[in-house]
Amino acid sequence: MELGASHIDAVTAGVWNVLRASHDTDVVQYSSHQFQRTESNWIANPCAGLLLTEDTQWKRLDGSSAPVAFSGRLIGGCLDTVARIAGTQYGDLPGFVKSSAGDGVVLYIENAEMPPCELLRALWSVRLHGWLDDLRSACEGISCPVLHDLDIGHLPPQLSLVNGAVAHITFKNNSGSVTQRLGH
Repeated sequence: MELGASHIDAVTAGVWNVLRASHDTDVVQYSSHQFQRTESNWIANPCAGLLLTEDTQWKRLDGSSAPVAFSGRLIGGCLDTVARIAGTQYGDLPGFVKSSAGDGVVLYIENAEMPPCELLRALWSVRLHGWLDDLRSACEGISCPVLHDLDIGHLPPQLSLVNGAVAHITFKNNSGSVTQRLGH
């Protein structure tokens, strides 16, 4: 629905840069300034666009505000769905990590509808299936830097992430960027 609006914000419009990208070119996307918590009335006005009313602030799970940058092959999605395939041939993240050893891996996940207890069970399940093993860390007990409140998931606008793309993520001053190299 967002792409049919009369005005499209820069983050949402970034999908076109990703879809147009040539093989082995970099596509840079930046964090939004604001996000939408309450949906537009698409029935009354299909061209309404997003209601960007809440300030976007990327955060580090460890509470630090220090800049951080990391790179690796993107893999992930909605935890409501991907947690259910962990441990199957379709959710072999440890195998993906092994095959991407030279590039590293950036796991991204988001929660759409799980209440806190179910979310905790899903995170524990993917951890037991090795999804957090052999990843780099800046947080206790987890071997990777953890950022949250990024422009991914079910609250628009969303960055357009391509699983398997080599990505470089930067975080500074509660915002950041994702640079993806497609087809590499």
